[in-house]
Amino acid sequence: MTVLSFRTSQLGLYQSHFLAKGGQGKVYTVPNAPPGLAGSFVYKEYLPAVPVDADALESVVGFLDTLGPGERTFLDGRSAWPVALVADGGRPLGFLMRQVPDEFRIAVGNQIRTQGMEFLLNDDAYLRSIGIHLDNRLRLQLLRDLAQITALLHREQAAIGDLSPKNVLFTLDGTPRCLLIDCDSMRVHGRSAVEPVDTPDWEVPAGESKATPYSDGYKFGLIAARLFDGDQSRVDYRALGAVSPDLAALARRSVESAPAGRPDLVSWFGPLDAALAVTPSAPVPSPVPAAPPQPQFQPPPAPPARRSPVGWVVAASVALVLLFAGIGKLASSGGTSAEVPASTSTTLPYEAPADPTTEPTTDEPTTEPTTDDGAVDVDTAQVDGDPGADEVAAMFGAFYGAINARDYDTALSYYDPATKAVDVHSTTERARWKKVMATTQESGVTLTALTDTDQYTEATVVFSSHQDAGYGPASDPGQTCTDWTVTYWLTHNGGHYRIFKAPSKGVSFSAC
Repeated sequence: MTVLSFRTSQLGLYQSHFLAKGGQGKVYTVPNAPPGLAGSFVYKEYLPAVPVDADALESVVGFLDTLGPGERTFLDGRSAWPVALVADGGRPLGFLMRQVPDEFRIAVGNQIRTQGMEFLLNDDAYLRSIGIHLDNRLRLQLLRDLAQITALLHREQAAIGDLSPKNVLFTLDGTPRCLLIDCDSMRVHGRSAVEPVDTPDWEVPAGESKATPYSDGYKFGLIAARLFDGDQSRVDYRALGAVSPDLAALARRSVESAPAGRPDLVSWFGPLDAALAVTPSAPVPSPVPAAPPQPQFQPPPAPPARRSPVGWVVAASVALVLLFAGIGKLASSGGTSAEVPASTSTTLPYEAPADPTTEPTTDEPTTEPTTDDGAVDVDTAQVDGDPGADEVAAMFGAFYGAINARDYDTALSYYDPATKAVDVHSTTERARWKKVMATTQESGVTLTALTDTDQYTEATVVFSSHQDAGYGPASDPGQTCTDWTVTYWLTHNGGHYRIFKAPSKGVSFSAC
């Protein structure tokens, strides 16, 4: 099998067109297609520390050429498949793939992002807020398309491996369909070019092999359940069962059975087609007209002797933990170190309303991180030598510095717009966030660990917060000084690190 191969010198000035960084490599736009290729391409360059099986990567790049014309055409339109190697003296450096088509992108705030299926694992209110109309018929059509893609790959001896909503893009333009990305991580003919990984909350059961048809079947069952449930992490079959008991039974078998007992992807075709035959499209809801402005009444403050902090202060302290931990939804008291009750919000991002304590503004919320001259010092001695340490420290220094300066819009700009930690696209949520943070000051910030995963950079930060009584952690709202240890998940898109979230297991605190 012969595949195209290029040198980096044939890719133009790609280094000045950085797009993103993951745990295995960096992605760049290729300004000019190299000889023999036409169209728009991106280059994924593996990090030096990532071991790459050169023969397996060559097999992945040449995989589509081994298929019949119909299968190749189908997968060409359903995947960002590697089309050429990039090598130096026979050593693989990475590969070229086509750019994601515009129909698989979405505007979120002031950003254009790839339209991952993760956006759909939310409630209808959030979907409406970003302009997506999704009914059960559309959900079924997307599942049917994904089942067909996955079944074809399995038939041709390929397993997806990291089958998760981050790696499955979608479009509802015309015929609903899916697009697979990160295809170099697939196992083709029993070999993987790079070490298989799992996205958090989409891991295969302990002890089970990754990147097999069995693991794909398990994750397809999770996608089916969560797509109808509108949730990123729990497993609840009831919403799917209300549409089709047969599909819910398949999802349950996929998730709860041992590998050999899981249904293959072809087994989903009949029940999906049957459900589509009886599930009509829902009408697109008309926009709700804006309510006429109403006079605002500001009640006088309650007398100090009668003030009870139990209601809003506990809510404030919960939100305080959300800020520090970057957590959008935690199990209440179920052993979480932050002791945060489960959030009722299932929205993805977070936006800025006017702070009720300041003059109203019509400015759009900031989406690009802005330089803050009042950045706090971040100790990086424990991560000295890590190539990303200075950039991560600068982000945290500016983030905490903005909080100390009460420049809350700037602080919020350091969250990834797709985060579930805080809804940066909700005026009400931003106002609440600012209210909660009104007394907080941070100090003693130390970056203690940095680890790159395939999806995120994990950054562990130790710091102290000082806040008024009533604004402490949820378990002790009266606490005025708190020592925190938080492991954040950071994204790196558009040349900036941003806070995505911090899993509950990565958050701990104690009184100073």
